[in-house]
Amino acid sequence: MDGSLDVVRGRRIDRIEGAFITHWMGGFERAIVDLGTGDGRWVYRQARRHPRRAFVGIDANARLMREVSFRAGRKPARGGIGNLLFIRAEVHDLPQALNGVADEIYVLYPWGRLLETVWTPRPEGLRAVVRLARPAGRLEVHVNASAVANRWTDTATLVAGYAAAGIRLQSVRLEADAWRTSWAGRIAHGRDPRVVVLKGTAVLDHVGPVMV
Repeated sequence: MDGSLDVVRGRRIDRIEGAFITHWMGGFERAIVDLGTGDGRWVYRQARRHPRRAFVGIDANARLMREVSFRAGRKPARGGIGNLLFIRAEVHDLPQALNGVADEIYVLYPWGRLLETVWTPRPEGLRAVVRLARPAGRLEVHVNASAVANRWTDTATLVAGYAAAGIRLQSVRLEADAWRTSWAGRIAHGRDPRVVVLKGTAVLDHVGPVMV
């Protein structure tokens, strides 16, 4: 993947130079990435609540982001906001321009290959995720308990797998679902509503984390 970015703006996808992202983020106090954003509704809500922070929603499926990216690009009086971008990219082939941009990374209710990456876990895939982070950048992963009920991964395996990718996990907890996205609502309907929440930070070394 070269340094360019595919920015989704409604039905249009604009190829822009990667240098744009750091220039754009420089106008905000923090940068937050929602990886596997789906329809983008969650990150859109967050961007409206925190106008001084830059938000980026990333997904391989541009069609899913079409509606909300169009809304975000409107005039402010019609719901438009200037602190949110949607980028089309595969999780395992992220643009180099996104390396080291994120203060916070969220992976909310993943499925398919992204779920396998964060839950198995797969260090090679997680390294692609952690490359997004600035030093000591935060990572938070929410996994529907119902989605992994038949393939539970113990905490020690998660800790070791994330550490191998350069992520120090501070906690792995089963919690009530406080941040339901559109996708989470569909896959959890009539099932266990709880989520497994993993919280960690990117580290420069690969020293194993200590659970708290």
